[in-house]
Amino acid sequence: MSENEINKILKPGKLIHIFTIIVVLITIGLIGGSFVVEMNERKNARGLGELIDKGEDKAGICAKVNMAYMPYGFAQEEDDKFYYFAMDSEQFMYIVRITENTYKKLESMYNNGEGNIEYEFTGYTYSIPSKLKKLAIEAANEAIQDDDNKITNSNFNDYVGRVYIDETIKPEGHITNNLLGFGIIIAFFAVALVIASVSQLIKARKLTKNTELMEELRQELASLDDNPYKKLHMYLTNRYIISKSGRSICI
Repeated sequence: MSENEINKILKPGKLIHIFTIIVVLITIGLIGGSFVVEMNERKNARGLGELIDKGEDKAGICAKVNMAYMPYGFAQEEDDKFYYFAMDSEQFMYIVRITENTYKKLESMYNNGEGNIEYEFTGYTYSIPSKLKKLAIEAANEAIQDDDNKITNSNFNDYVGRVYIDETIKPEGHITNNLLGFGIIIAFFAVALVIASVSQLIKARKLTKNTELMEELRQELASLDDNPYKKLHMYLTNRYIISKSGRSICI
């Protein structure tokens, strides 16, 4: 066997390292992409009031409300699901679902600002279910003295629209969810590849440092004239079985 062929056989393989780098970059791209898409959506969020005025208030849109008053809670679906009435500077009313942390932030702004707040609330729109609509009508009408101005099923959409804004979840099938989901799945695969790649690198370095063994392998391969397993990247010498694919050596 020629010296050039021997060098190719004993040279540490790079394929797994290249493949690992590609998979890691894909993982970073997918997960990072999900955050970039969401940031861009939030940056370009449309005002819910504008959507209602144009009759474009439908589910699945990234929308915002510029809160000017402390939100008023009127419904609780579960331990962590609270719904509020929110009002902008023009006193138009909307329904929002906010986290406890956001409410505490608004409360702090309210107390420090002597009753005034300025907060851009952003989230995704969801259709108002009938149960929530009923609770909203009952809660709002408690504060309305004039019977002629009471909110009813027929004029409800004129007051708050057909959707509410939720900052706690994203719509099912949303692109950010898909990107993040695929990224997490591939991340597990990437971790396994990184472990395998590092393990192979350590073994290759140990072998390279063992000059005595490397010289012996060169001599064994040099004396190898015929190898019926060459297509399988396997080389049978008098003392060793050398598998190039797995970068392993067995006596």
